[in-house]
Amino acid sequence: MVANSNSRKTKKNTKTLISKLMKKTKKTKVKRKEETKNKFVDGRSDLKIPTYRPNKFKIGTVKKGRNNKLWKVVSIRTGNINVKKWVRATTMDIKCNNYLQNSVKQNIMKYKSNNKSYKSINQAVAIAYAMTKKKFPKCLLTNNKNKK
Repeated sequence: MVANSNSRKTKKNTKTLISKLMKKTKKTKVKRKEETKNKFVDGRSDLKIPTYRPNKFKIGTVKKGRNNKLWKVVSIRTGNINVKKWVRATTMDIKCNNYLQNSVKQNIMKYKSNNKSYKSINQAVAIAYAMTKKKFPKCLLTNNKNKK
């Protein structure tokens, strides 16, 4: 009799332990699914656009997508509203973006050096934008720098 009651208790304990473990694994699986849904902009992993929402960036901003290719932000008019969307970046957009980044870095380095050729960092950045606008007049980054 004593052996039967001990075996029943151990079976009960193992069942409760197994059920607790199963509950924990189910919760972690649910959390992982929620994390993957929030990771993508629209909950779809098959799209190749960047994970960031285009509304947060200026028009003409270039970012790398999920397929490791470059995409840019463009405003498209739908009805009465302008909507920002991701569009594949052309080679001109990529060159413009790279030139702007390099010129900003160079001008800031000139400002920080001993022979101060600029009065402030803002002036150095403004000159970099002017240089890129001169070289790439159709680039959206330089034309709409104040708009968001």
